[in-house]
Amino acid sequence: MNKVDSKIEPKEISSKSPPVSEAPFPLTGEPGEDLEPNREPIAKWRLVTILVCIGGGLFLSFMDTTVVATMLASVSDEFGGFKLAPWVLLSYTLSYLGCTVLIAQLSDALGRKPVLIWSFVIFLAASIACGAASTLDQLIGFRAAQGVGGAGLYAMTMIIYPKISPPNLIPMLSSILGMIVALAGVSGPVIGGLLATYADWRWAFWMNGLIGIIPSIVLCFACPKHFRAFKKVPFKHLDYLGALLLMIATVLLVFIINQVTVREYAWTSPQTIAVLALSGSAWFILVWWQWHLSRTPSLGHIRAQTPWRLLSHRVLMSSVMSTILTGFVMYVAIVNIPMRAQIVNLYDEVKSGVLLLPLMGATAVGSTVGGAFSSKQNRTFWTLNAASIFMLVGCGIMSILPDTVKVTAKQWGFEAVLGFGIGMNLSTATLEESAVLNDFPSMA
Repeated sequence: MNKVDSKIEPKEISSKSPPVSEAPFPLTGEPGEDLEPNREPIAKWRLVTILVCIGGGLFLSFMDTTVVATMLASVSDEFGGFKLAPWVLLSYTLSYLGCTVLIAQLSDALGRKPVLIWSFVIFLAASIACGAASTLDQLIGFRAAQGVGGAGLYAMTMIIYPKISPPNLIPMLSSILGMIVALAGVSGPVIGGLLATYADWRWAFWMNGLIGIIPSIVLCFACPKHFRAFKKVPFKHLDYLGALLLMIATVLLVFIINQVTVREYAWTSPQTIAVLALSGSAWFILVWWQWHLSRTPSLGHIRAQTPWRLLSHRVLMSSVMSTILTGFVMYVAIVNIPMRAQIVNLYDEVKSGVLLLPLMGATAVGSTVGGAFSSKQNRTFWTLNAASIFMLVGCGIMSILPDTVKVTAKQWGFEAVLGFGIGMNLSTATLEESAVLNDFPSMA
């Protein structure tokens, strides 16, 4: 094999070179800020190793958003405090949502590799601490810390994957990312149920340490010395206000919806109205601030949190909304199906987790179909509409399941319909978002 086969060589850039979005990888700058290709080529074995390790970190971080769904009964039995048990799930989700964009911005200033490695360290250390927790309060606190590390793994994956990958592989890798997210979310309750029944619920967290230590160590040596997608951005150029507003808006919204769902507050209670008003105000100010940054030359040095040109991009925002709504449906399914099985069908943790297998398998198939159908030609409009129809039908038929102790056979088919739509939607939306962001290299 000659050198050309073993290396991914950057092309020479001339005055007639292709747009920045088609530039070779990796890059060490951004448009308007001395964008230059890194002249050190990445060996194929090194590229594959990096992508596999980062993808493994994404799987672990996303799986932990749902792994406790079938373990909450075991956790509350050991510690008591059944009313606080849902916070084991919620604390991770809140810190995950609140820190994702903030960590992505910090990586602009600190560099991608250090932030990636430290995200692994925080995630693994917090996972081990979760397994060693002696009280429910400790477990909730360690889960919040674990969510910070998980947010970093998610953010770095979404930034690094398209930036170091050859352009011809980006559609396929984007579909793989969608598949990883879907499978990780659905497999979490299954793995959690198995460990809670045949070992101990603590192993659901210790497992992260045993598995995650391998890619974290490998990445320390596999990542090139100057491994970053862009040149470092000075801290004074970061959009701190935008990051704070986005954190407040998302965390408060998720928090109050969860509190209403567990009937801690009513929709019409003063607490609910106040938190929703604060969240809505934060969203409104965030949008105004991003618009203001785009219209004020004196603030041009600030690297906007969510640039106005993205917020006003019709295709991207439609895809983002599709992903958010699909995520809502997916989480409702993977949390409520095993919970319903334990309460209505009197299943244990293992059986209730196994009941998600049709959803998991169909999600994998849907992710593959969605990515394959749209990877060669832009068929994302039709694919997303078809996926939404499958999800709509799946939710409708799942709602008519009988309240009998015995699980009906048709439930397996209903889950398959829903899972196929979820998988197709996530992989297609990820592919579409990557394609759009490729036109905005500094924001991918």
